[in-house]
Amino acid sequence: MKKTLLIFCLLYFSSLKTYCQNTQTVKGVVIEKDTKLPLIGAAVLVLNSNPQIASSTDLEGKFKLEKVAVGRQTIVVKYLGFNDFIVNNIDVNSAKELVLNIEMEAAFVQGKEIIVVAKQAKDKPLNEMSMISARTFSVEETQRYATSANDVGRMAMGFAGVQPNKDNNNDVVIRGNSPVGVAWRLEGIEIPNPNHFARKGSTGGGISIISGNLLDNSDFSTGAFAAEYGNAFSGVFDLKFRKGNNEKRENTFRAGLLGLDFATEGPLGKKGQASYLINYRYSTLGILNSLGFHVVGKNVTNNYQDLCFNFYLPTAKSGIFTVFGIGGLSKEYQDVLSKDTSIWGGKDDYVTTDFRTKVGTIGATHLKQLGTRGYIKTVVIYGGSNVVFNDDTLSKKLISTPTSIENYSNSRLAISSFINQKINDKHILRCGVIATNIGYGVLNKSFEYNINSLKTNINGKGNTNLLQSYAQLKSKFNAHFTSNIGVHALYLTLNNTYSIEPRIAASYNFGNQKITLAYGLHSQMQPLGNYFTEAINVVGNAFYPNKNLPLTKAQHFVFSYDYLFTENLRIKIEPYYQQLMNVPIGAMHGSTYFILNARGGYATQPMIGKGKGINKGIDLTFEKFYGNHYFYLLSTSIFDSKYQTQTGVWYNTKYNTNYTASILLGGEKPLKNLGALEVGTRMMYLGGQRYSPVNIAASALARETVRDETLPYSLQIPAYWRIDLRIAYRTNKQKFSSQISLDIQNVLGHKNVWQQNYSVSKKELVYRYQQGLIPVISYRIYF
Repeated sequence: MKKTLLIFCLLYFSSLKTYCQNTQTVKGVVIEKDTKLPLIGAAVLVLNSNPQIASSTDLEGKFKLEKVAVGRQTIVVKYLGFNDFIVNNIDVNSAKELVLNIEMEAAFVQGKEIIVVAKQAKDKPLNEMSMISARTFSVEETQRYATSANDVGRMAMGFAGVQPNKDNNNDVVIRGNSPVGVAWRLEGIEIPNPNHFARKGSTGGGISIISGNLLDNSDFSTGAFAAEYGNAFSGVFDLKFRKGNNEKRENTFRAGLLGLDFATEGPLGKKGQASYLINYRYSTLGILNSLGFHVVGKNVTNNYQDLCFNFYLPTAKSGIFTVFGIGGLSKEYQDVLSKDTSIWGGKDDYVTTDFRTKVGTIGATHLKQLGTRGYIKTVVIYGGSNVVFNDDTLSKKLISTPTSIENYSNSRLAISSFINQKINDKHILRCGVIATNIGYGVLNKSFEYNINSLKTNINGKGNTNLLQSYAQLKSKFNAHFTSNIGVHALYLTLNNTYSIEPRIAASYNFGNQKITLAYGLHSQMQPLGNYFTEAINVVGNAFYPNKNLPLTKAQHFVFSYDYLFTENLRIKIEPYYQQLMNVPIGAMHGSTYFILNARGGYATQPMIGKGKGINKGIDLTFEKFYGNHYFYLLSTSIFDSKYQTQTGVWYNTKYNTNYTASILLGGEKPLKNLGALEVGTRMMYLGGQRYSPVNIAASALARETVRDETLPYSLQIPAYWRIDLRIAYRTNKQKFSSQISLDIQNVLGHKNVWQQNYSVSKKELVYRYQQGLIPVISYRIYF
């Protein structure tokens, strides 16, 4: 650790010998949002520059602003008949040209009068079809928010209705729903779980594979999604990759406790507009492990690496092509504490664990103009993932016995294509299809002491298809009233289950205020392993009792009130009601098992799809967007999350913490050397998660924790709270710019309870705690 800190300090202070470059180039392209056509002659200017720095777009919608002062700048784009587009307080640094892709919205035309919207919320989603419970987020937010670690999952934990699941994981719990209900999309198509150390059947993991160096502004939705979003009922991350600089080669290097990170971008070829963007990261933990330093534990080795890329390939006649990809490998191995059996205590001392994950996706997109009013976009991907989790236990004679063997793999070949057509100035129609072929192999075996051998719990291999289609019509009836009516259809060939899902939203804008009302029916297939729970019939043959489980469905009702006090200050209130249906529950009479209480993984018992759930509550957001060198985001939620099984009784779900509150704030002080000192904090306070009481007698007999499932989730761990801190210092030099930062998670070291278990060695109930203080130092250089 001391050597690492010394290296960071030497790298940083050695940079102070260079001279400052106080200007940079800002360039980009301006297009119409509805048609993707370039806007010719749009005025682009740097606000409050003296003398005025301005430019206009050419025949391809391109612009270039030269000699823009380094530091925070605001870019304004104006075009007759369109709402002004403002990029506020964006950071211009000395080593990296700023490339902007700007999509402008046409102003409403009423008779001969053009009505221009004066103020628009800066968190308005990029997808114009998303009208409620959705917001855009920038790459800068994933860096600016304390302890976000360039991870969009951790960044989203500051938004209303969102709470963390566990400190060492980026799972997000949205409005009391299980993290399983979240979908990840990249470039407009669903992808496998893009996280290192992803558990089977889950949507999160230890840390995101997708580098912030590649991300462009993206969307995050938490309810009543637009019709194009399917196979999800809780939330959607809709991620976009940016294109690399097509005129100049630029590089970024970052060294920190999370990894060594290198990104490069530049033009492809001497002529044309093609570009590349590539990022590779290798875990610092892996390097330290190889040197004999074990940060996670003295008997634990931990390693991961990932690669992401995006190639932008425009053509003059055939449209715009891109080729993109992500891939990651992660491995964690825990050995026995010691071969000296006399010092063994708990289970972790005599069990070896091998946990490995692989995930990768490669894809291509094609966007082609359809006349002057529309375009067609097609995306094709091929990818998959593999999760291996094996446990062995050592006897006192040091004889190894496998206690758990798990191997889950899936592959997917998918194509998505949609047409976006601007019918006239009031109506936009978007229709699309998505076809996915899914290959799978699922295997779960566990050691049964009563038969003294491994028992197969889950076993399946083959492939299936998930087919989806959708249509949606967005209408602007006048300057105030907008609606979006759509439908989504989903069909799973594995067991011939389907869903037809109406979606509707309407909003009324009056001055700086807006009210929106939305309804949507959403469905999701079960994580694949759940269909292949193996059971033995009376004649000794294996069969799959869960093969015909229905799609889990959820009806969303959301109301939103949004008040924009000033350009940078707003309040949003969103009451909601969600009704869950067809949720898999335990098939045995009297069972209280509800699959959405599982943190991840697959069920190993017979189930039926007759469970119900209700999530209801209210989200409140009070936000000051970045301006005058500071920002803050105050969010809170009060909610209730319940479920019902065959017993007819309503129980608390695991995630029914009842309330959550988060405060994000930060600011920066510009310095004379064209750098800045940045300080930020995140404070979270939420009710504790629920848990079922421990059956002490049964636990002592089984030598592991056994819960009393007749009282499911009737107890609650103490309230969770923590304070995070971020300090960063950046500077701009002649040949490069740099930043050194320190993020401290749980800066006060508060011990938050994770769960209550039975200790075999102590023969009593004990609390297991979450992580304490975690410092993450990082040094980044652009050159």
